[in-house]
Amino acid sequence: MASDSKEEYLSVSSFKVSLQGGTWETYESVSGMGLEMEDIPFQTDKNQMTNRPGRCNAHDIVLTRRFKKDKELYNWMKAVKEGKQERKTGSVILQDDQQKEVARFNFDKAWPKIWKAPSLSKDRGGNDILLETVVLSVSDLEMA
Repeated sequence: MASDSKEEYLSVSSFKVSLQGGTWETYESVSGMGLEMEDIPFQTDKNQMTNRPGRCNAHDIVLTRRFKKDKELYNWMKAVKEGKQERKTGSVILQDDQQKEVARFNFDKAWPKIWKAPSLSKDRGGNDILLETVVLSVSDLEMA
């Protein structure tokens, strides 16, 4: 059956990351968002093998931004390292040319699993853009 509705493909000119109250537009990249279902094999009553979905796992989210003087991401990692259960909710918000929201990915119970300081090299003449990376372990991801 043919659909009368026109397919709409999204084009994103910018994105923002919102993390428990703060919103940053300085992120260079966001990657890794996704969900994965466990594939559980089981035997049917007819002695055949088949698969069924098991537990759902949200993938880690990798955020890379320009290195700034603020220590917000590092301090969050440090707090978790010291045993504080500091989990946050957040969103990755996709925007069109007019800065209107076109899609949103909400994540829940995030904590920093990896924090990476900028890579440094004298070979490039000292004009590098410094980037820091944080990998968030998240409990759930939803496309709103």
